[in-house]
Amino acid sequence: PPKIVDITIESNNNEILQENEQIILKCSARGTPPPKIIWHIPGKRYLINKRNDRNIIAFDNKLLIKNLSRTAPVDYQCLADNGIPPRDTRTKRLLPSISPELTIHSSIQSSRLVLNCTIFARPLTTAKWKRNRFEINDIKRKQINDYTVELLLVLDITPNIFGMYECEAENPLKISKAFINIDDTILINRTTTSTETATLLAKYRRISSPSYAQIELLLNQGSICRSRFYWLFVVNLLLLGYSHGFYNRR
Repeated sequence: PPKIVDITIESNNNEILQENEQIILKCSARGTPPPKIIWHIPGKRYLINKRNDRNIIAFDNKLLIKNLSRTAPVDYQCLADNGIPPRDTRTKRLLPSISPELTIHSSIQSSRLVLNCTIFARPLTTAKWKRNRFEINDIKRKQINDYTVELLLVLDITPNIFGMYECEAENPLKISKAFINIDDTILINRTTTSTETATLLAKYRRISSPSYAQIELLLNQGSICRSRFYWLFVVNLLLLGYSHGFYNRR
């Protein structure tokens, strides 16, 4: 009877599968007479050999996947049959690696600011929140599915809440970062109808320190003023020299 020896992957990355690459699965089997290989996708009603999917093509004992995307099937089954029972089957699972993709959302709930960093990656090595480049330990991690994670950061609305917050995710492919600057503007834009929350925001707005963006703006304005001063100084020197030369000629 037929016996499947192994299913190997032919790719350009030594079996480190990346999204949108082309790969070839090879199913090796033995038996007498030599078994015929049939490819099948579990959960599908049709066999791949019927060529119902143009992205997946079977030929001989190989299976060509033109584009291994995140929406492509995960499991691929090799079936060996030579007419002598029992038939042998083996399944190969393909999970393409995806570099981290980050999205940050903010909301106010019961006088607290909630920062939600949605991370889409496969695999996910590390995920963290930082404030002004320092890591925050008190976070909540919620696993949505095999490749989606939500990183929740709940903050009390106090004078110490303002600053630059950074969500960072890492896997073998890439380190990705997303930033959000918390100041009085972003809080007021997300204020609920709660009188208590509105009072807190009004209070902390008066005593809040300038944000990174405001400091950068002040520095830029200072540099602009200095450059204008130097420019006017040079122009005055040129005019003064020209006037002296004119009177000397007279």
